Amino acid sequence: MWRFLRPAPEQEVRAELESHLEHAVAELVAKGMAPDEARRQALHALGRLADTTRRLERGAERRNRAETRRAWLGELAQDVRFAFRSFRRWPLPTAVVTGSIALGVAGTLAVFAVVKAVLLAPLPYPAAERLVRVAERVPTGDRWELSYPAFRDLRDRSRTLDRVIGYSRSLANVAMGEETVQIPTATVSVDALELLGAIPVAGRGFLPADGSGEGPPVAVVSERLWRSRFGRSPDLVGSTQLIEGTAVTIVGVLPADFRFPEDETAIWLPLPPAAPWMENRAVHIVEVVGRLAPGATVAGATAELDAQLARAQQAEPGSDPEHRAAIYPLHEGVVGAVQPTLTLLLAAAATVLLLVTVNVGGMLLTRAVRRDREIGIRRALGARPGRLARQLMTESLVLASLGGILGLGLAYLGLGAVLGQLPAGLPRLSEVRFDPIVLASAAGVVLISGLLFGLAPTLYAVRSSRPSPLGHVAVGGRSWQRAARRALVTAQLALAQVLLVAMALLAVSLLRLQRVDPGFDPSSLLTMTVTLPPDYSPERVIGFYEDLPARLERLPGVSSATAVSRLPISGGEGSGDLTIEGRTFPPGGSPPATFRRVLPNYFQVAGIPLVSGRVFDATDRGQGDFVVAINESFARRYWPDRDPVGARIKVGPAESEPWLTVVGVVGDVHNVGLADQPGLTTYEPYAQRPGRRLSVLVRAAGDPTSLIEPVRRALRAGDASVPIVEVGLMQQRIARSLAPRRFVMWLVSGFGALAVAIAVIGVWGLARQSVDESRRELGVRAALGAAPASLVRGILGGTALLAAIGIGLGTAASLVVRRLIEGQLFATAAADPVVVVTVGLALGLIAIAATLLPAIDGSRTDPSRVLRTD
Repeated sequence: MWRFLRPAPEQEVRAELESHLEHAVAELVAKGMAPDEARRQALHALGRLADTTRRLERGAERRNRAETRRAWLGELAQDVRFAFRSFRRWPLPTAVVTGSIALGVAGTLAVFAVVKAVLLAPLPYPAAERLVRVAERVPTGDRWELSYPAFRDLRDRSRTLDRVIGYSRSLANVAMGEETVQIPTATVSVDALELLGAIPVAGRGFLPADGSGEGPPVAVVSERLWRSRFGRSPDLVGSTQLIEGTAVTIVGVLPADFRFPEDETAIWLPLPPAAPWMENRAVHIVEVVGRLAPGATVAGATAELDAQLARAQQAEPGSDPEHRAAIYPLHEGVVGAVQPTLTLLLAAAATVLLLVTVNVGGMLLTRAVRRDREIGIRRALGARPGRLARQLMTESLVLASLGGILGLGLAYLGLGAVLGQLPAGLPRLSEVRFDPIVLASAAGVVLISGLLFGLAPTLYAVRSSRPSPLGHVAVGGRSWQRAARRALVTAQLALAQVLLVAMALLAVSLLRLQRVDPGFDPSSLLTMTVTLPPDYSPERVIGFYEDLPARLERLPGVSSATAVSRLPISGGEGSGDLTIEGRTFPPGGSPPATFRRVLPNYFQVAGIPLVSGRVFDATDRGQGDFVVAINESFARRYWPDRDPVGARIKVGPAESEPWLTVVGVVGDVHNVGLADQPGLTTYEPYAQRPGRRLSVLVRAAGDPTSLIEPVRRALRAGDASVPIVEVGLMQQRIARSLAPRRFVMWLVSGFGALAVAIAVIGVWGLARQSVDESRRELGVRAALGAAPASLVRGILGGTALLAAIGIGLGTAASLVVRRLIEGQLFATAAADPVVVVTVGLALGLIAIAATLLPAIDGSRTDPSRVLRTD
């Protein structure tokens, strides 16, 4: 039986089965069983035996595979143990290699975690891939919000969008006990929360009746606000809070991870029916998000909105002429502005990691050369090339793993610091974390890096070392390994050149931007924003702000004070279509002009020069002709050959805005940011069309920070509930406006400095090994009369050639990838020849300096010692 079950060739098994079958049939027939029945039962019994045989064979195969795996794992464990033993004999280089890998992995991983959360991860909304942002593209190419009528048409008639919501953003005054604070607020369509998947953690969301404007005002708040301001009190839902002076019932709390339209939004109010002034199609105030219907496309939705806009323009001539639809994925609308910056940072981090990989590959190649005897002995003892390759690759992967683990720890510890230094307003930062995708990416990066930098030493050891009977090694690849080392060092210099060019361009750009004249005097200016309560009458609002300069100038240390509706360096401006009396623009070709409301002394306090005409005075209150001042760029563009004083303009809907008579021309101010050129700017006297919110500017005679509390008390002297926010110095505001560029520049500079350090190590190591290998040649040349200076020049010349090739390749590469950096530059070309040449020369000198010490050491070679050794 057991002999039968033993595995055998197929023919033998078949013959034996037939023999057993005939024997079994004969025995059963002899016992009186019919032949057919005997054959059936014999076949049945043999079938069971065959099944048992197959099961035993499969078990044997599994045991064989298990034994193979155990043998493979045993050899792997042996390779790992041998790797650690070899590292103990190579302590300092091992530490350098591990540290280099850790720094490269940490930088790449930290930046990738941000990129993954901000750019790559889908938005945290249901069917996020079908959500789109809807806007109008004006003839200048800018994207504008929709007007309320356009939003209503799209919401009620669209076939390509199965859901359309509108919203707007604001800062709302909210009474918190005796204090009034400003909280980021969004007014949204009542079905917005359902569309975006916001399920309240307490209370309810909005009902259709909440947006009718007929019931009591309601709001929902964020879990963060509930926790920070109300201590998660269960009594919040159903309570009444004063928001903008109106009693609003809090009906629900949204989860902490719900963020729309901004991360900071903490209160949501239902979008009310349109007020009469909102029915004007020239008033663009509604931001719109839609969800594509099943089977619909962005192109189809764009064509549909284009048709709606065209019909509206025909029905209402002059309303939004030449406006077109602009529909694009919501993800692009949320993160599109920061994509170039984060892509640049990820490319810089990946370049450093690649440079680390190249450098480590060079170091391991040098180590493999020094292990020729060891490898040769192992070959002589019967080690196969594949076994040697696995051993060396295991060592590389162990090094990569050690560096990766250390790098992961550094990235985890440093991620908070990185997030703290990121520019304010970067979207989705709250979603940055080391999730499984980031960790898997880190493992993949470590694995690929280990394979790459282990490739060169493995190829050298396997292809170049041949065993001899005495256990020595006859090396047949010296020229190959020298060429490989030089190629690796050249690659390091090329990568360092790419990062240094980027670093230098960013530094030059930032320096030029910091030298831009903002158009006003920011020194010693204290700023803060005041929003008066809605129950203030227009007369009380005007009186409060008109009395403000005299009230503040009585304070010790205050030189002067004023107020403006929007501070300079604000990051954005309100605008309206421009109308100029006696001048016509093509349909849709009216340029946008910005507007500001100012107190009469604003220009004097801010240090904005008067070019022509006059500034405002106390008589400019809108009781007669409305007046306006324009900036110098405005005047040069439309009145290049005469003084515009006396001309009349309108800013906004021509059918509803009053004529404004130009009474003065003032200097250009960078109201948006230093990198933005002054546009068509208009200033109106505040009393002409007052508002509740103004920004206060206080010029101090000494330290402006010492005036913060006195100014606060003076502004709240009549009403302690007046919210005062955005307190700071104007110079700090300018510095914050430059913070994104400064952050990118410093981070790229850090990567560039690390790249230079790694490249210098590579150049020094190459020079050191080249000198060691050329001792005999150097000694012979010295014996023949070569001067030490000549020997030094020869060694430096080799480095200079490699540096020239590497810098040339790096320069070419930097020109190819210049698009990554163009958006970060100001008044600086991405291929600025002065910067590129200067950086190349500096890197070349650094490389030559790194070679100098090994070259001097080589020039001091004792000829007699070398010749005696030979």
